[in-house]
Amino acid sequence: MVLYTTQSPEVYRIIQEDGTYFCDIRKSQVFDLFERSYNWLEGKVGERVRRPAAAKGLIWAYHTLPEWFDYRYSGEIGKQNVFMRLEVPDEQVTFIEAMKWQNVVDCFGLEEAEDFAAEGEYDVFDTSDAEVPPEVVIWQISREYVKEAIFYICEESHYDD
Repeated sequence: MVLYTTQSPEVYRIIQEDGTYFCDIRKSQVFDLFERSYNWLEGKVGERVRRPAAAKGLIWAYHTLPEWFDYRYSGEIGKQNVFMRLEVPDEQVTFIEAMKWQNVVDCFGLEEAEDFAAEGEYDVFDTSDAEVPPEVVIWQISREYVKEAIFYICEESHYDD
């Protein structure tokens, strides 16, 4: 399956030198804010796709680029980024409905429930009624998955309005 992701040059270096990159979401600046949500999602994805022992987080990508998407406006502003086209085995990919995922992120910490029911507005894996192309998550990027890598500096974001 063809996927697209924007990563840092450091991630690309790791892929090239070590052969495989595993995300460690716990190093993210926002992990503390969304820890419960990400732990929940990782558990649910782990029920669908075997989690490699070295994986400490999920890697986000696009399967179909939204019409408005231009890689030059994705990534960290003012820094070098790498837009990659990947070919990942289908069985390693989990589709996520972004708007429903946002509902989960928004509600965790506000609700007492340990786990949201996997239905309705919280069924992040039901992409049948997605308003935008679904995103995907994978556990790793292996060197053989990388089919194209474009290095660029992001000067502004899609989200600057």
